[in-house]
Amino acid sequence: MAARSAPADSIPTNGRPAANAEEAYGAEVHRWIERRKSYPANLAARGLQGTVTVAFQIDRRGRLSGPVRIVATSGEPALDRLARQQIEAASPFPRPPATSTWKRRSFTMPLTYRPRT
Repeated sequence: MAARSAPADSIPTNGRPAANAEEAYGAEVHRWIERRKSYPANLAARGLQGTVTVAFQIDRRGRLSGPVRIVATSGEPALDRLARQQIEAASPFPRPPATSTWKRRSFTMPLTYRPRT
């Protein structure tokens, strides 16, 4: 599932290439996080699983701008903490496209954790 995002500052919508660059950047951030996401063996051994939805902002340098928020809990506090920690650890993120005009961009993203079978 691709990251849903909304700019903190408005992005011009008069040109499709800029929109495509922004969509590509959102997908790049999502892939960046997924490649760094892990599911610790101790949580898997306990059978913990669920989806945590996090919200965060990235600045023009690809760094987190403000706290990572849990907007939908998994119901498992350990998974919620893990999701927050993994977003924080993934920073800095790739830099946004040079065509971006925003200062901060907001992302809302589900992270699913489940044991591998």
